[in-house]
Amino acid sequence: MIVTELGFDIVDVLHKHATTYITQTHRDLEEKMDYIQSGDGKRESVLSEAIERLTPVLTEMKQQEQTIGEALSAAIGRNKLQEQIIS
Repeated sequence: MIVTELGFDIVDVLHKHATTYITQTHRDLEEKMDYIQSGDGKRESVLSEAIERLTPVLTEMKQQEQTIGEALSAAIGRNKLQEQIIS
């Protein structure tokens, strides 16, 4: 896996606009998905919890859609410019 500046920029945008999800929620859901794979957890309960946790985060992100979109567009533009300079 190669980490790119675009990847860092996307993570920065998500940290600014979805900090609630990026932190503990993400770790918890990954752990519960591991339980499903090992047969110790039920998919339905993990999905229900994920929906419950993600709904407020996605609602908040939807309210900031314009700002998030502009930040991501700027990151993509910077990445394309860097690619042109390197080429």
